[in-house]
Amino acid sequence: MIQWIVAEMAMWLIEGLIPEKGVRVLNAVGKVVLWIGLFLLLLGVALALAVEDDLLVLLGLAVGFVGFLFLVIGASLRSLGNRRMVDMGLLDVVS
Repeated sequence: MIQWIVAEMAMWLIEGLIPEKGVRVLNAVGKVVLWIGLFLLLLGVALALAVEDDLLVLLGLAVGFVGFLFLVIGASLRSLGNRRMVDMGLLDVVS
């Protein structure tokens, strides 16, 4: 019981200290990861379509897949950094 109370008090403290900066950081990091993912995805597609060697086509597909994963991660970070999440309680969603 005491452990639960201490954990709740710690979450309230953290929510009170960093939500404004945390939202901005999540948005900024998500934006950078999103752009890196887009670049890798386009590079991978261009590499897969432009070359005729089978190994380079597989490399292009792998780079495109990694770019897609970066896009998904960046989009999820940006959605966590949305302003509406602060009203809902950012740490409540994580826990």
